[in-house]
Amino acid sequence: MTIMSTLIGHNNPVQELTLNESKQHLMSLSADKVLKIWDMKTYQCLQTIEVKQKFRPVDMITAMEYDEIRHCLLLCTRKVNFAVFRSSSDMETSHLNPVSWVIYNTIFEIAISSDELGNVIVWDIDSFGQVFKFSTGDVSKMTSGCLDDKQRRLMTGTHSGCVRVWNFSNGQKLAEAQILTRKEVSALAIAKQVGNLSQQPYILSAGWDRAVHVWPDSKDEDLECVRTIPPAEYQGESRHNADITCMAIAYNQIPCLIITGALDGSLFAWIYETGYSKYCLHEVDESCLRKRGETHLEKAVEFIGVIEEDHLLVTGAADQTIRLWNLAWGSLEEKFLAAKNKYERLTAGKVNEELKLMTVGDSSGNISLWSYGQKKFTQLWARAAHKDPITCMELLKYKEKVFILTGGIDKNLMLHSEKGFCIGIFSRTGRGIKGIDTKNARMAKYHPGFTSEVAKDEEEKKEASKKKEKVIPYPRYIAPFSQVDMSLAPMNKANTNYDAIFKEKVDRAMDCIPK
Repeated sequence: MTIMSTLIGHNNPVQELTLNESKQHLMSLSADKVLKIWDMKTYQCLQTIEVKQKFRPVDMITAMEYDEIRHCLLLCTRKVNFAVFRSSSDMETSHLNPVSWVIYNTIFEIAISSDELGNVIVWDIDSFGQVFKFSTGDVSKMTSGCLDDKQRRLMTGTHSGCVRVWNFSNGQKLAEAQILTRKEVSALAIAKQVGNLSQQPYILSAGWDRAVHVWPDSKDEDLECVRTIPPAEYQGESRHNADITCMAIAYNQIPCLIITGALDGSLFAWIYETGYSKYCLHEVDESCLRKRGETHLEKAVEFIGVIEEDHLLVTGAADQTIRLWNLAWGSLEEKFLAAKNKYERLTAGKVNEELKLMTVGDSSGNISLWSYGQKKFTQLWARAAHKDPITCMELLKYKEKVFILTGGIDKNLMLHSEKGFCIGIFSRTGRGIKGIDTKNARMAKYHPGFTSEVAKDEEEKKEASKKKEKVIPYPRYIAPFSQVDMSLAPMNKANTNYDAIFKEKVDRAMDCIPK
């Protein structure tokens, strides 16, 4: 036996040693109540902790043990003391502040997210690491974001009513627009060529001023609003009386429609060319609007999705209600509850028309996945994902597999598989892949495109069971008793090998099966 290394650092005799096998850390405790954590790969001291608490009658720690299930250290004196330790990698989050929005770029196969203070990060899906980061430099809160029609530029909206266009590969600001009312921009979208309008795309912004602003997506540095929906001269009563929270565009409808949802549950379908309302969807279902005694937050429209193939509009409200609308007729097709229990509030959602999927998040950090078929949604699974409410979601297809991106108030951006397994948490330093394997309670180091460790363990168990000696099945064809004598001599029960007797019977029957 040879000495691999000597760990030097304690000034008093070492009394206790314990291991954290999952992270390959050694913990040592000396007589002067100094605890040191060592990395067994590099043999370096990672952390030194001095226990300053006084113990009576003898001021010393007599025993120490690490609990890997609860991730805490047990220090024993006259009684057991629990000390919870978290390393820097455990405390690290994807963002420094709550995540506002997340977008997936299908061309470059990257994810883009931002926190409330305007720190935009471009993520690599394979490594869960940061590719590029830039700050918008705005004091106001970042509230919304979207990509242009070619997915090469980024549009962002802020709490102060400012819309900016960015080159997300280098952080350069290309254009800027300011809403005169200086109220929050809660939703952004890109309108392509529609009807008799020019081929130039337009930026649509909606928010707390209760209107949709249309900006030309030009090369000018200062953008000017060309019109609003509804128009300024519009005198009708069909308009939002509360702040707009979300927006969607239905291109294939004739005419093209802009659908907006507000904080009070109101839903309007606007004609894009004229700016006038076509449907007031909340009038079809009066349960959309808040009743006396209810707050605006209980009925707020949290997300809107469109499945144009079936002329279907999907809306999700804070009271957990998912509604399916017929855009051709402005009628309600179906409604159902999506959250786990009545005490949770629906906070985010996303509909992907190409994948025929919908994902929903709530105030408890739970997420669920729904499949679409035959003009209805069916829940596939529901899982606990974040510790705090979900703020944004994205459905994506990467390497021929479906994944879900979720961001929350807990400052983390997570990637989930189609089966509901958490694959990992994105890390700013590029080393924080935290794949969760709840079955084995260890770090799962795998990437999208590969099966999870849980799935691998199940496959290995199946293969191992196949390799085991197969039990001989009872033969389907049994010869008549005239051909086979199934009787045996009288048996002594105390010394009887029943397995051998059964096997002998089976062998006799197998010999009589016609070949």
